[in-house]
Amino acid sequence: MLFSKRRIAFYFRKSIFYKKLYLEFRSIYFLVTLFAFLDNFHGFLHSVESH
Repeated sequence: MLFSKRRIAFYFRKSIFYKKLYLEFRSIYFLVTLFAFLDNFHGFLHSVESH
């Protein structure tokens, strides 16, 4: 009983760790995508201005 409880706690902690990691990666991915979009948009505005 004690062993299974410890194992459940271990997996629970592990899942929380992976969830935090996943959320961090998702926010980093979002920021990278946002910066890429803004960069493209900036280039698009410059091309419109030059015409």
